[in-house]
Amino acid sequence: MTLTNKLGLLCCAGMLWAVGCQNVTTTVSTGELKADNMKMAASKGGEERSNRTFKKGETVWVSFDIKGFKQADDGNIWVQEDIDVTAPDGKSILHKDNVLDFHQKADKGADNLQANNDITLPQAAGPGSYAVKISLRDKIGSGTSTVNSTFTEE
Repeated sequence: MTLTNKLGLLCCAGMLWAVGCQNVTTTVSTGELKADNMKMAASKGGEERSNRTFKKGETVWVSFDIKGFKQADDGNIWVQEDIDVTAPDGKSILHKDNVLDFHQKADKGADNLQANNDITLPQAAGPGSYAVKISLRDKIGSGTSTVNSTFTEE
């Protein structure tokens, strides 16, 4: 291995380490369904916390746009969402199935739904990085999307 290759590998490892130290959002989708523009704030519609750090007892509002769902010929849209939160020790502390179950008619050509979720950690929750997993299902178009992100409680 040449010196240039070794330096390239060290540079890549450093970039991966730096990314791993930040609150990162990743998405995995089948079909066109996706969550876009995810934001975390201390209030619904509030100012985004770009560092995703919250004080003990603060409610964490997770908002995002749902895009890429199919609309039935009669105008119906049917999208479901589950949410899971995992503590720094890897234990699940919150699980809600169908926290969103949007099943209704919409204007023809509708292409965006706004989702807002509030997360209140248990009083016993300690400081650290919490993992959030949001799972979306398009019940008409059969697409799925999973979004993984984190926030920190001080």
